[in-house]
Amino acid sequence: MPQWADIIKGLQSIIVRKVPSHERGVVSITQVHGGSMRNGIPDRVMVQGNVRTCNEKVQDLIQESIGQVAKGAAVMYGVEAELDYVRKPPGAGKLRTGK
Repeated sequence: MPQWADIIKGLQSIIVRKVPSHERGVVSITQVHGGSMRNGIPDRVMVQGNVRTCNEKVQDLIQESIGQVAKGAAVMYGVEAELDYVRKPPGAGKLRTGK
């Protein structure tokens, strides 16, 4: 299904194309689920991942860019895309070491 390949490729290019080189950010695609049919096209596919950054403005930029990628691919391929972006504070879950 080319639309999902294009969405994943677009998401992976956000950091190099949109985030300034002096900032840091990571977009990781961690799961793609499209059903279990052996000989058919699923009517629904879920792409899941996470974003890591230490800067709230970079997180804003990445979130906006993810929406643009999803909407652009949906329009291009005539499908629907829904973004469920669960936002956590920058650096949340970061490993911290003691003294």
